[in-house]
Amino acid sequence: MLQKLGPKEGKAIRIPADAQSIQQMLEVNSGYRIFINLFREEKWNKRMLRMYEGKIINYLRSNTTFKRKNPIDILFTLEHGRVWAVITDGNTQKKVRAIELIA
Repeated sequence: MLQKLGPKEGKAIRIPADAQSIQQMLEVNSGYRIFINLFREEKWNKRMLRMYEGKIINYLRSNTTFKRKNPIDILFTLEHGRVWAVITDGNTQKKVRAIELIA
């Protein structure tokens, strides 16, 4: 897990499955920082869409060819500790790191 972690990159880890990685990150002078975050609700996808609606719209307008009039679906997923956004209009699908949409 630690080998797949890039500089200044964060990843979600599972407890207790990733306990060994956590121990390595807690070693003195390891260079890692641990932040604890809990998903308090199961429907966090809808919450992400609500919270970052403006930033997502700006991203779609400037970085994709999706048309305003077409209905667009966005699904946030968690894969290997990274949050991804799968954007589709029914014909075209694009998968991007979620941070690109909301930053």
